[in-house]
Amino acid sequence: MTTEEQRKQNRERQQRHREKKRQAAYIPTAEEDFDKFPEEQGLALRDHVRNVQRDIKSELGVERFAQHWQDDSDAEYAIDAVARTLFAFKKGWMCQVSNPDGLHVAGTYFPDALGAGIVDAAHRYSLERSQTFSRLYRELLEILDNRFGKNTDDHAKAIKAEIAGTYVLKLPETRPEPKPEVSLRIAPEMSLSMQQLYQHCRS
Repeated sequence: MTTEEQRKQNRERQQRHREKKRQAAYIPTAEEDFDKFPEEQGLALRDHVRNVQRDIKSELGVERFAQHWQDDSDAEYAIDAVARTLFAFKKGWMCQVSNPDGLHVAGTYFPDALGAGIVDAAHRYSLERSQTFSRLYRELLEILDNRFGKNTDDHAKAIKAEIAGTYVLKLPETRPEPKPEVSLRIAPEMSLSMQQLYQHCRS
């Protein structure tokens, strides 16, 4: 091998090394992580979530979530988030992403931003009447608290309160309806001028 060929080979080796380092340091966006989430893992997640939903429906005695909760999607969101996130944590299907920054799980959820929503839904819709939901939910709460318990946002606070048994569901404020204004209208022919009224009182 000539000197020039050796130099060329060294340059190519260095380029490959730099490219590997660049790829290893690259942090994908959340959208990229979603798009590149492996199909096989996605199918496994889908089947798992469907099985969990089926068991919860059976335990709650309902055919459709929307029918049971009057088309409110918050309960369905909480069930999906709990089932999908816990399963992905156990499988190690998570990735640090950018835009927005954070830990992305199952190509779908940011687990540090789940607490307030799932705890509220669990209470608002009495989801822990389902043994399946309660088991998965409580296990996920412990994982989230261990990972993000040092945060000071509403999600971390809701999780800590739920684990401690001190969480209180915030009900929407009900404001009294304003009383209708009463206005008296006097027909022009019935109105009296001040002079007429004075004369009327004198007579």
